[in-house]
Amino acid sequence: MKTKIKRLGQMGFTLIELIITIVIIGVLAAVAIPAYKDYQSRALVSQAWSEAAPVREALGNYYKQKEEIPDSLSIAGAPEILPGGSELTLDPDTMVVEVALPKAAGTLRMEPSATDDGIAWNCVAGDDLADKALPIACRK
Repeated sequence: MKTKIKRLGQMGFTLIELIITIVIIGVLAAVAIPAYKDYQSRALVSQAWSEAAPVREALGNYYKQKEEIPDSLSIAGAPEILPGGSELTLDPDTMVVEVALPKAAGTLRMEPSATDDGIAWNCVAGDDLADKALPIACRK
């Protein structure tokens, strides 16, 4: 006596289905990886900009009190390294502060401009930093 076993449907992928799945995953990865790198870069720049707020404040206060640009960050009472690891350099002629971002993400420039209330700071993309990595408030 023969017994029949019922087949409950397809038991696995066919080769075509497997190839289509791999192609879809590849296309998604090709789109997601660059977007994620852009996101990482924007996060680093935003972090450096917000961590540097006390530096900008110290430089602004120094300039307001002494009416001159300090020769170094330490004279103004500002740190030379941010908590996130970014290194700062001050140009004593223009008071422009360059932030060397970690992980070779580029350089963020903080440029001062005189206002009636003191100093306003602008962020600008420096060496190897794309404009799209700047915080939205900094883009022109």
